[in-house]
Amino acid sequence: MKKKNIILLIIAIVMFILVGSTMAYFGWSSSAENKDQLVDVTVAGGTGSCDKLSDNNKLLYPTSTREKGRILKVTTKQQMATNAFVTWNLVVNSINETTLTTSGLKHKSFKYELVNDTTGVSYGTGSFENVTNGTTITLSTDKETLDYNKEYTFILYLWIDGTIGNNPLDMTNQPYNFDLNCNITGTSTKIVPTDAYELTNGDGTTYTPTYTGSGTKAVRSTAPLSKFREVRVDDTVVDSSNYTITEGSTIVTFKESYLEKLSPGYHTLKIISEDGFTSGKITIETAATYITDLYNNAPKTTVISNDITYNTAPSVRLMNDRLGGTTSDLNGGNIRFYGITSNSEQKAYAWNSYNTAMIFYQISQNLFISNQAISSKENCITTLSQATNCTSSYASLGFSSVAECETGLPNIISQITNGETTSVDGVKQYLCSREVSSTEPGNVNNYIYFNCNNYSNPSSSTCEIWRIIGVFDGKLKIIRNSTIGELAWDSNGIAAWSTSTLQKILNENYYNGNELNFKIKNETTRNMITSVKWNIGTYYSSRNIFSNAAYSSEITKTWSGKIALPTVSDYLYSNDFLSSAPEDIYIDMSCQKNNNWLSQKVDNFWFLNIGSYSDSETYPWNLSGYIYYANNANNTFGILPTLYLKPELKINSGDGSESNPYTLKVS
Repeated sequence: MKKKNIILLIIAIVMFILVGSTMAYFGWSSSAENKDQLVDVTVAGGTGSCDKLSDNNKLLYPTSTREKGRILKVTTKQQMATNAFVTWNLVVNSINETTLTTSGLKHKSFKYELVNDTTGVSYGTGSFENVTNGTTITLSTDKETLDYNKEYTFILYLWIDGTIGNNPLDMTNQPYNFDLNCNITGTSTKIVPTDAYELTNGDGTTYTPTYTGSGTKAVRSTAPLSKFREVRVDDTVVDSSNYTITEGSTIVTFKESYLEKLSPGYHTLKIISEDGFTSGKITIETAATYITDLYNNAPKTTVISNDITYNTAPSVRLMNDRLGGTTSDLNGGNIRFYGITSNSEQKAYAWNSYNTAMIFYQISQNLFISNQAISSKENCITTLSQATNCTSSYASLGFSSVAECETGLPNIISQITNGETTSVDGVKQYLCSREVSSTEPGNVNNYIYFNCNNYSNPSSSTCEIWRIIGVFDGKLKIIRNSTIGELAWDSNGIAAWSTSTLQKILNENYYNGNELNFKIKNETTRNMITSVKWNIGTYYSSRNIFSNAAYSSEITKTWSGKIALPTVSDYLYSNDFLSSAPEDIYIDMSCQKNNNWLSQKVDNFWFLNIGSYSDSETYPWNLSGYIYYANNANNTFGILPTLYLKPELKINSGDGSESNPYTLKVS
């Protein structure tokens, strides 16, 4: 019996020790240990510092691990010019300092720990045992560096450690208010890479990638693949799920699903490596960018008119209007077609033809070879060999592999040569060796099929012929090639476009398809037209009108709508400055008519703008032998509907010639 009592006593002592040592934890812990305490906060950190993250008045209970306490997650990205150190501070705005049984939250069991969850680095553990209101706790000083433009996740743990004995019971429900902030300090340890590499097609020739609307697109950096870090488009890091990388040197292949989301037009491109990057642009091809690239990639000649120097590209009959000469940038304005088709023809080899570069461009949307680069028959053959080499250039040809290139290239060649050949040797003969008729300087190839009954089979019988005036703010401006008849500007004789009867006819009856003879034929066509601000300002002058002066006057007043008329400056900039007299060229109609594509088939038509004899007399401009504004608004002249196409529209086929107009891709 005595032995049994001794055993019971020993058991009781052991139980007392165990209960006493664990009472602090089990005595008042929450029945559910702090669940759902995760907080996600994204911190930009773009100026070299992190935004403040606050936490306050959350109920805390003893827990067995830090993961069961309060968790605050912060994501930051440093965007300074160098790699940088980061310093984290925990600011104790307030904590209960009231004299409690054992000091409330000011206890060694109330802990914190900051961890870089991306790298696994811990910034140390501490407690709030000795803090007071207003204390700043430095969690790290130059603990580690943050790579430029890389995202890092930091986690701050706050918890009452229930494994520490004697947790005061009065810690429960005590208020606190903390701020977590950081400061990023730059260092010169590793500077952001310089523009040390190039975009290339594989044979050393640089290029601008162009995406035409389907499939993948491969771009190549001369940097070694082992040094690859990231890809940026428009200075935003592209998620790696949107592309693949392969060796050679570094080939980045964008997925179709990503390219489809990019807006039409030009985008900056960088492929970043450890010690340098390649920069350029990627083009989401549209009709507007296609015409723009024709101008950009052609040889230039400067022309002076009314003391304004203009850049022209005679081989493609395109020029830059410099916004009426208001910008100092020779290429900083609208791109316009100018001049006429020359009637003089001469025999030449295909390699020396003005459109040879255009054909090369059709073969490879990634490779543009200017006329200047094609200097001889032999050079033409060599360049073409490089451009059509599947082994080295399959990516620049738009294929994902050598095998795909070898299968698909013959079809491309067949299209380019009009079915005459499907072989690389055959296309060399077609483009480099055969004798062709060449018209110099180049034709005004600005014809386009529009307002079609059937866009799947565009032709002169299913579509109207329109002309491209040029590219304005990323949109094609086009004009009907023939009039829809002669109408009055305004039946009441009032020279105000916004209220004129002609404006209402064009934007109501004509646009909606309610005119009997001439109309926008269907909803497909209407969906291609975009509303814009038209320049309709008045020009005060005699008949000595210069293009820059007309443009500057037109932009002083605007009207918003979908269909209007050509402006006076549209007509003047359609003239060939190289072939016209430098002064008073717009009085001499024979000079204008002989050198202006817009006057070749139409002898008289209304302009959008009005002119003035005086402050009290205004009249619409018209072409009648010469540019004239002395006609009443109720007189009748030819109507050439003019409009802007939506910027996302793409060219499907054609070369813009009168015999082969451009066609539009219709989804």
